[in-house]
Amino acid sequence: MKLSLSSFFIILIFAITCISKNSYSDTLVNFKDLKFHSDFEREVFNNFQRDSVYNYFKLYLSIDKDVTTESYKNYLWIFNQKLKKLHSKNLNHAKPKKQIKTVYNTIHDQLDKYDESALFSDIFETEIYQCVTSSMLYSFYLEQLEIPYSIEFIPSHVYLTAYPETEQIQLQTTNPNNGIIIYNQQFKANFINHLRDNKIISSDEYNNKSIDALFQEYYLQSKRITKKELAGALYYNLGLKYLEKTDFENAYYTFQKSQFLFPSEQAGFFMFISLAALMDKTSVAESIYANYLNTYIKLSKNLLNTDLITGLFTNMTYKQLHTNGNIRQYELSYEKVIEGISDTTLIQEIAFIYHSEMGNVMMQRQIFSMALDHYQESLKLKENNFSIQNSLIAAIISQMNSYRGKTNELVEFQTRLNQSVDSFPSLLNNSQIVDLKFEIALDLMKYYFQEKDIKQAIEQQNSFELLAENHERQFSSHIEENIESAYSAAAVFYYKNNQYTNAKTVVKKGLQYCPGNYRLIQRLNVLK
Repeated sequence: MKLSLSSFFIILIFAITCISKNSYSDTLVNFKDLKFHSDFEREVFNNFQRDSVYNYFKLYLSIDKDVTTESYKNYLWIFNQKLKKLHSKNLNHAKPKKQIKTVYNTIHDQLDKYDESALFSDIFETEIYQCVTSSMLYSFYLEQLEIPYSIEFIPSHVYLTAYPETEQIQLQTTNPNNGIIIYNQQFKANFINHLRDNKIISSDEYNNKSIDALFQEYYLQSKRITKKELAGALYYNLGLKYLEKTDFENAYYTFQKSQFLFPSEQAGFFMFISLAALMDKTSVAESIYANYLNTYIKLSKNLLNTDLITGLFTNMTYKQLHTNGNIRQYELSYEKVIEGISDTTLIQEIAFIYHSEMGNVMMQRQIFSMALDHYQESLKLKENNFSIQNSLIAAIISQMNSYRGKTNELVEFQTRLNQSVDSFPSLLNNSQIVDLKFEIALDLMKYYFQEKDIKQAIEQQNSFELLAENHERQFSSHIEENIESAYSAAAVFYYKNNQYTNAKTVVKKGLQYCPGNYRLIQRLNVLK
């Protein structure tokens, strides 16, 4: 499995790794996030999710986007013809070394030319192979012949070991040293540094071993893998080819499938690189950008830069919400970005931006109740934010103005305003909010006295008087007019019901709040 790293590739790795302090081997890829390049591949992966017995022959072929069910059947027929030839050699009673030599010689005739880009299907179409695909092929023959084997993996090579617990016969289908480009020293250093930062490598190891020795141990170390992981290794190899061609979209989705099948430090690392490059090429106006940003956050892990992420989210906000005016798309994007994110600080920062900007848009569209909802959510996150406080107050005043003369709506609005004040007591430091509460209570007090609903009227009167007691101040002329109107309505109610003492008392009470009010003084003179 040849790894050829172009200069662009090295620069990209250097740029990202220099700021990376993450461990990617435990990065999980959800099945629902996978993107398939063919119906055949989708069917194979769906079967892997559903079934307990796996068809690895199909899985290995599905990596080729051109493979169909018909071509799969054809390749399987070719395989079985060669298997019949092997069975005819009666290997059951042969010694292990002879068995493996016979298998190797029989099958290697089917392998004509080595090509690092070869897929499993190429063996059957053109007899072109590479170490991963030839190891796949040999594994099927060994399995059918009931010969035990293990799959040995390093990032630059794959081979099989037959009779791993006894004879340990290596089945090298290619020479791992032919055609492999030496890794750039900067790449090695960056990779080892990010392992050290994550405490995967101890300070002792780092100080006492060379970069080359550590790279050999941690990057190039051999490990036994499963047949499922072998498929991940081929996806990994294909992802590198896409990355070299700067086809970041295909690289990203290919590394995703590699990581899904074979979670590893390397696949997760290159998935992150591909994603960063892909995001740079994708317009923030596209719906898929939110998916990329969500994955980017999850991959960032220890490095999570809140300012960077909120900056990216803000860019998306202005394009989707303000420039394009697509509220529904923006709502879905927000939900996608925060999906499955565990960092509460980051979620709060993103939520603050979302609710603040949604509040602004709702204000522009004069949907004041929704603006109130969003501003209140913002203020829950940052209660002392002066700008959001002012926006919330503006929304409250705007909604109040739209409810003037609509008693039912005004009652509902009073309840909501009281809830807002209970949630954010600092709102009462704003004179406009206090005046609103005065005005609403007085308007409703007047209405209920006129409607002869004494219980509700007195409740509103008490509400105003308690508020006035807690906020002693000089009333504005507008509020004084409301006081005169409300207390006059109360006096009229009591007078018509022959409650003259109550009528005098309520007028005198009104004069306490606005002494010298001409109309209230007149009413009091009439009642004497």
